[in-house]
Amino acid sequence: MNALVFLVLIVGLAALGWMVWTYMQQNAKLLATRTVEFAGGLRFEAHTFSVEMHQAAKCIKVSAQHGTMKVTALQGGTEQHHDGVSDIRLPAAGLRVAVVRTPVASDGRTAAQAINTFDIVFNAAGGLGAEPEAIVNASTAVVRLQGLPEPVAKSFQAFASRLTIWADKLTKFAEQDKAQALQAAQDAATAALEAQAKAEAAQAASAEKDAGSLDFAGQIAKWRKTAGFSGKYSEVGTHDKGGINWFIDLDPDGRITLHGNKHTVSTTLHGASIKALPKAIEIGVRDEYWSEGDPLLVFQVLQGSPPNERSTWQELLEAARNRVDISLRKGY
Repeated sequence: MNALVFLVLIVGLAALGWMVWTYMQQNAKLLATRTVEFAGGLRFEAHTFSVEMHQAAKCIKVSAQHGTMKVTALQGGTEQHHDGVSDIRLPAAGLRVAVVRTPVASDGRTAAQAINTFDIVFNAAGGLGAEPEAIVNASTAVVRLQGLPEPVAKSFQAFASRLTIWADKLTKFAEQDKAQALQAAQDAATAALEAQAKAEAAQAASAEKDAGSLDFAGQIAKWRKTAGFSGKYSEVGTHDKGGINWFIDLDPDGRITLHGNKHTVSTTLHGASIKALPKAIEIGVRDEYWSEGDPLLVFQVLQGSPPNERSTWQELLEAARNRVDISLRKGY
């Protein structure tokens, strides 16, 4: 009997030892981590997740088992819990990595579990400086690996430090590239505007040259046809390019056509201002849109004419203005 009890005790102790050994092995497997190098990168491996640095693609790859990964969209989207084994890539430029204690739920149900667990949080910058083919989900902003044992989280810290140094360097280069690209775009836009301005100036010069090539009589005939009258007194001045610089066409009844500064008007001298300048006569007239309080349209004509001719013209203009003003006051 004593031998049987002893045998049972031995078997029981062996079973208990096996159970303790199995538990320790399983627990060690759950807490085991390692960092390994592969061609073109570095990988941190844990039981429920792995994180890879891909140097050529300038991104990281996060792989996790069921229930471990949570993803939040860039533009304030809803959280997504990934079922099954999930892989996601994030741009390294602009990436921030943090190891934080697992937050306690508002109802407190996970408080006991959260005390000894940690989360690893990856904040992406929306694809800053990454190669397009490297980003599977460019809208991803936040990836959270949840409920990790404290030893695993602490082991990841060293890898996270290396990852942060690498990401910060890529972020600096990406920001410089972005600034250079922006400056290049601004320079290109400025050059395009300057080229457009030059083309428009050349077109305007060509049009002005074409206009100047018209014979004076033909151009004056067009203005007179538009005005509906031909003045008794007229003079024309030309500029260096051969076009008409100024033109005056006066009828004694007070009607007048004036051209200057690429602007032509046919009106009357009613209410006009007539001023003798040292080398020209300045005439201010009302056009058909004029109303009380509006400034007069000012033209300078007879530049280069002898003083006696300008004096004669001033007398003609003043006489015509007085004539039309008197006629309008008398109502005829």
